Amino acid sequence: MSGKKLHCCDIYRDGGSYGFSFVDEVGNEFELVTEVIHPKDGSWPPHQFEQPVLYAENWSHGERLRSLTWEEAIDLVNDVEVDFEVVDKLIVHPLLNSKEEFSAYVKRREEMLRLFESKGKR
Repeated sequence: MSGKKLHCCDIYRDGGSYGFSFVDEVGNEFELVTEVIHPKDGSWPPHQFEQPVLYAENWSHGERLRSLTWEEAIDLVNDVEVDFEVVDKLIVHPLLNSKEEFSAYVKRREEMLRLFESKGKR
């Protein structure tokens, strides 16, 4: 095990960018973000995303560390532990309100992996 733990995985209100945050073994927080590319013709929903970028802390006010290839992003997300027992036992992450919210993070994580596997095309 890497010691990295899932903190959050969400879709942003900018039109669909994904953010995947995790905490490393010593408590440092990171966020992996893939930004949605809005079509110039305004069509909806957008179907392409930028390559993933890793940030220290978070996307909104953290330091941009580096861009990742799609393959590196897949490896990173797969290296972060998702404690499914937490969901099964109704023990919730301290920042979450419910078992359902944690389950939604796990679902978004899977969506994000599929997006990375398709190299940013939905």
